[in-house]
Amino acid sequence: MWWIVLGAFCVVVLVSFLLSTKFGRGILRELLDVEAKEQSENIDIFPYVKVDLLSPAELSYYKVLCHALDGNYLIFPKVRLGDIINVEKGVGNSFSYWGKIRSRHVDFLICDKKLNYHCVVELDDSSHNSPKQKKNDKFLNKALDASGIRIVRQKALRIYDVSEIKKDLNIS
Repeated sequence: MWWIVLGAFCVVVLVSFLLSTKFGRGILRELLDVEAKEQSENIDIFPYVKVDLLSPAELSYYKVLCHALDGNYLIFPKVRLGDIINVEKGVGNSFSYWGKIRSRHVDFLICDKKLNYHCVVELDDSSHNSPKQKKNDKFLNKALDASGIRIVRQKALRIYDVSEIKKDLNIS
């Protein structure tokens, strides 16, 4: 009977160790990823649903943006940040820098007809007032600035003034 108690104690100590250390959490994450991978390899299950590309606020702004740009520029919504900027070659710890941009996206990328970047537009609603989002916005601003891409922050509104948008985007 004592060996059952000892075995249970050892399991509790091992699990506590795994949960309390970065190394242990990595092992647990790998174990869970293996299980998720095995589940994803089951080709009979496809638990996916279509979602809208743009939120209602983004769609509203997109329509006004199309009118403001009058076909003279191309608008690409929800562009992955890692597709428009990259880590400089030769920079140490580049994988860490890449990790900071690979899963982020910008709301709108505006290009001329030759696909030269004109600017990025970020539509800021009330969620951009949170401390975490302010930190993310600051990172995005600095990353785009470092890469030479101008960012325009547009406050989300119910009604937009086309002339104001043109002015903000430096469109004549």
